[in-house]
Amino acid sequence: MRQILLRDRRINLPENIRDSLDNFKDLQRGGDKSMDPLTLFTKYYKRDNAKLDNLDEISRESKDAIDAADNFLVKDDTIELLDDDLGKKLKDYDGDPDAMAQGGIAGQLHLNEGGRVGLKKGGGMDRRTFLKLMGGLASLPVVGKFFKGAKVASKVVPLKNTTTTMPAWFPDLVDKFVAKGVGKKVDQDIMEYTVKELPDVKLLKQDNGAIRVEGKNAYSEEYLIDYEPPGVEIVDFDTGKTVKTKGDFVATDTEYRMISPEDYDIDEVNVNDIDELLGGSSNQLEGFAKGTGKTKNTIGQRRIDEASARGADKDESLRADINDPYGDIDPTDFVEPEDFAKGGLAGQLL
Repeated sequence: MRQILLRDRRINLPENIRDSLDNFKDLQRGGDKSMDPLTLFTKYYKRDNAKLDNLDEISRESKDAIDAADNFLVKDDTIELLDDDLGKKLKDYDGDPDAMAQGGIAGQLHLNEGGRVGLKKGGGMDRRTFLKLMGGLASLPVVGKFFKGAKVASKVVPLKNTTTTMPAWFPDLVDKFVAKGVGKKVDQDIMEYTVKELPDVKLLKQDNGAIRVEGKNAYSEEYLIDYEPPGVEIVDFDTGKTVKTKGDFVATDTEYRMISPEDYDIDEVNVNDIDELLGGSSNQLEGFAKGTGKTKNTIGQRRIDEASARGADKDESLRADINDPYGDIDPTDFVEPEDFAKGGLAGQLL
């Protein structure tokens, strides 16, 4: 969709949108979600599920994303643009679907009707899940529409030298989720599975073998576990050439990083081992995979317990997910000695 927007000569893209698409700024940390290619696609084109299904087929047969876009656009029955007065309707659009009332642009783009783009009915996806899939899963190297078809392992295979150490039980976790869980299709090539034993955990499985596990830690914050299968052919954004992935395994937890004594950023922090995730349902994944049903006392859970012993249940600043470099700083260290001279700060405090 990114390349279609960039290469469709019928569209006069604003410079800021073209720059964002061309340089993948929407995938960068802190990127503007309103610049997501799917969000922009629904702003410029009429909804047509049949043509989008054709796009999937064209993508599999094309050598890269640019080739797929060109092959899609040269068709006589390519996707149609929205009506001519779209520019007026988009003039005050701020990129937030929640802010659009029914009958306005939301009605024009069918964001409230379900189906492929629908966020409430039909597909069963809410806006948060939609943005997570498009902004989260789509940011993974192997998850996306524009990759050349390749034979990948039908089962999860053990990987070594990964960002997070891949536990031996992870393939069993995936197999049991699929075998015992309730599955539903949440996108053209993505299935979502849930199991009653782990009610706050979801497993997302893409046709190309990519896996994502989503759950809640002890503070009800999100953790993610991503498996990138080896051997998938993807487009190298720098060279434009097709390369095969070596595979990776990454687990991330949520951390609140203080950027000043009064403000913080929310980060996704990679962990070296799944046992470092901060408790919650992550403690139960191994027991489910092995069929024991046991809850493991992990490194992350011990951090939670230690934080509680320090008083984190009453003082949130003591929580295990707070990264506060300012905690031990004496505020007077930032006061210049001359401020205490007569007429300075001391004078003001008298």
